[in-house]
Amino acid sequence: MMRKIDPNRYPLFNRMAGAFFQGIGRHISEDHLPAFLLEFFEETEIENLLAELQKISSMNLSDKEWEKYWWGSPAGSFPGDAKSSTALIQMVMAEIRARRDGQ
Repeated sequence: MMRKIDPNRYPLFNRMAGAFFQGIGRHISEDHLPAFLLEFFEETEIENLLAELQKISSMNLSDKEWEKYWWGSPAGSFPGDAKSSTALIQMVMAEIRARRDGQ
């Protein structure tokens, strides 16, 4: 049975996917992508987004599961594979933690 990222269960992540699509369209560099994605959230939502990202990261989804999510998401495209998707999540989580720690 395939696990999936339910947009209703992870609404903030789903919103981030839409922001990701906009970032691709604007050719945001990888270094600036996490900060760009966080611009789509109120400060009060950031901790909840972090919790969603941690839950999704712990799912250890396969390439096929990620591909299914991304193509059906507001992003409508890649990163697609598990390695790239996990890297994106890890970058955003690191940005959230750095902001929380005041770095």
